[in-house]
Amino acid sequence: MKTICFLMAAAALAMPAAAWAEEMPEELYVVGTPNFWMTPDYPDAELVVLGSEGDGIYKGTVSCQDMLEFKIFSAKCGWDKPEEYWGRSEHGAIVMSPGVATELDLVSGYDGYNISIGNWKGGSADLSVDWNTKKITILTDAVSEIPETLRLAGTMNDWNVSDTSYLLQPREDVSTIYEGTFDLPAGEFEFKIVTADNWDENYGGSAFSLFGDADLKDMPLDEGGDNLRCLNWVGGKLTVTVDYIYKSISFHSPDQPALPAQIRLVGAMNDWNLEDDTYKIEKTDNFGYISYNGNFNIPEGQLEFKVLYGDTWDDALGGYAFELWSNRAFNATMMSGGDNFSCTNWEGGQLFVYINPFYNQLSLTGIDQPAFQQEEVIYLIGSPQDWNINSSDMKLVSKDGDYYTGSFEIEPQDLYFRFYTQLGDWENNSIGAQVEDSPIDIVLDENNPFSGDWVWGKGSWHMADWAGGILDVELDMKNNTVKFTTKPTGIDNVSDDALSLRRDGDMVTAGSDVRFAVYDAAGRKVAEKSGSSISLSTLRGGVYVVVAEGAEGRAILKIAR
Repeated sequence: MKTICFLMAAAALAMPAAAWAEEMPEELYVVGTPNFWMTPDYPDAELVVLGSEGDGIYKGTVSCQDMLEFKIFSAKCGWDKPEEYWGRSEHGAIVMSPGVATELDLVSGYDGYNISIGNWKGGSADLSVDWNTKKITILTDAVSEIPETLRLAGTMNDWNVSDTSYLLQPREDVSTIYEGTFDLPAGEFEFKIVTADNWDENYGGSAFSLFGDADLKDMPLDEGGDNLRCLNWVGGKLTVTVDYIYKSISFHSPDQPALPAQIRLVGAMNDWNLEDDTYKIEKTDNFGYISYNGNFNIPEGQLEFKVLYGDTWDDALGGYAFELWSNRAFNATMMSGGDNFSCTNWEGGQLFVYINPFYNQLSLTGIDQPAFQQEEVIYLIGSPQDWNINSSDMKLVSKDGDYYTGSFEIEPQDLYFRFYTQLGDWENNSIGAQVEDSPIDIVLDENNPFSGDWVWGKGSWHMADWAGGILDVELDMKNNTVKFTTKPTGIDNVSDDALSLRRDGDMVTAGSDVRFAVYDAAGRKVAEKSGSSISLSTLRGGVYVVVAEGAEGRAILKIAR
């Protein structure tokens, strides 16, 4: 009898503790894009439930037309209880094959990354969680096939999509990152990325410059976008790297000229003296992201200049006249042969200068300038009102004078529009897509929102295939950006009442110590920090999501800079 008792005790000791000691949840909850990130403790939360099948097994189905990204909650709680929500053990999106199950390890709290499917195309997925082993299994057909190769089609091969001379092959370490190295002759060239020997799926972007001592990293790719265009190519080897999941492209070319250690502003403040380096701007390297930053004291009425990359006027870049305010950044593309940059309302004081040499982008902030006093209403004017400059039917409203929103039902049409801060005057108060009075074509549907810059000018936004429906507009007057969507995403409103984020310039502040994480538009983490605030001053221009998690909960803030 003693022997039997001993054997029973030994068997009990040999059993995994979790198999008999842990209390199983009644059910599990999916929190993420399928329910607009509403945690189970919200009174009106749309719960996505994984029901218990017994023996620690939970199953259910999630449906989502947008990107599928989520965590698993084991209790009806909020973000203040990290021990009750679970993510995957590794960072980054997974790539799935149709009809093939994928198993992932679950990790609780801050160490668990969101579970996201990079090649999700919209639909439903079956989820199964084994709570004994803390593993989740995903099975779905709602994913797209990953191309075997990518290829370049452009001026280098007469836009021949069948040409296999410019193939990008999957990397051995990451099969969804494609890479190729090519020898290209000198001269400006442009191209697109295609997935096959046709134009059915193609990706473009914008104009850029390349340099021998610095890589251009993570340039966003737009499906069906404009041609990618290199402006300063002198010939040589070019390595192209495309991240197909995050839709970004990077370039490396050691044969290009190096960036200068410094560039200069030459203008009215130094009597247009080409030899004066009082207003030199030093090059900075932030984890491989190169920019030029400078801070100067400019006398009143003397803010007129060009940007000089060398020693002669042949190396100068210019632009156009503008106004500058303490609560408004001026953003522009520098142009070879452009007019002088000229501030028409400069009152003197500190000027902060930021230059991105890859995109020829200039950003100015007048620290000592008076604040811009914005009207409470901005008007959308365009084809919906037959371009009636006195129409007040389509208003964007703001509570703080910085961020304006409006939602408009517009009939099917060839849609053109821009914005005005005051009615009755075509020549002034116009917010457009560009300085020239010509349209910028964009494509917009429920799965394809548009984000971009605006300028004080006349260019309109043009949607040739507008099929009718609701147009939602977000106009950021402080950061010169605009966003158009045809339906709300819901993600902007995710915030626990106890925790909120506030932005002041490049600084984001929480009410207490939190863990900050900053993600770019492609979903990559670009910064993180613990504390009560985080500075975004080192980030290049673009749209970012700031996520803060702490004892008081979780808050999310979208930022355009």
